[in-house]
Amino acid sequence: MIQRKYQHNADWLADAARDLLPSTVAVATSDPRRGWQGLHPDEIPATSTMAVSRRLEYTAGRIAARAAMSQFSVYNKPVITGQDRAPIWPTGLVGSISHTKDYCIAAIAHSNDIHIMGIDIEPNRPLDAVLTYEICNSTERGWLAQQPACQQGTFARLIFSAKECTYKCQYMLTRKLFGFKALNIKIDLATTSFCATFTHPVSLFPTGYRLTGRFFTGQGIIMTTMAVKQSARPVLNDSKER
Repeated sequence: MIQRKYQHNADWLADAARDLLPSTVAVATSDPRRGWQGLHPDEIPATSTMAVSRRLEYTAGRIAARAAMSQFSVYNKPVITGQDRAPIWPTGLVGSISHTKDYCIAAIAHSNDIHIMGIDIEPNRPLDAVLTYEICNSTERGWLAQQPACQQGTFARLIFSAKECTYKCQYMLTRKLFGFKALNIKIDLATTSFCATFTHPVSLFPTGYRLTGRFFTGQGIIMTTMAVKQSARPVLNDSKER
């Protein structure tokens, strides 16, 4: 059970994430500008070849992860890095980490509650037009064109964040890399939610399979979240990636 004393505090980013995620998910944040003290000894070897900026992000991510795990009374457990650079969570837990230069956030849950999950945070500023074309497909660009001109760039970044979030979520099952246009994102501004549809099969996920998430924008941040409960665990076919 999550220790609810963490539920209401001055950490606006963590509170915003809690509003988006199921109540069984623990959330914590940290500041990547505060240095690289506080790593578990088993986490330190992964930093040996990291640039300074990456080492700061990595450290903040692990600090946030342990703060989130402590809400389940799980203490002093390392979150080591796999060969694919993805976090390896302690047995019985699933999680996701994201960061900007100013913020880091970790979301953790028991694997018997949450099957797969993802979280992404981005600075709330317009995406470059060249990147928009590379990241967004024609349908997504068509939707952007219907939005107010002053918001199209930030909505493009929202689509980017939704794809990053979905990628992290599915990667927990598939361990597959793919390009941005393997997903089509449909944004629902009224409900602050999004739907991610696979445009071609990716391992266990067939073409047309949909995952849903939620988003937050405010205080200079775009945040997207996705969590699939064990009770809603998808029944996937055995389609092979083409």
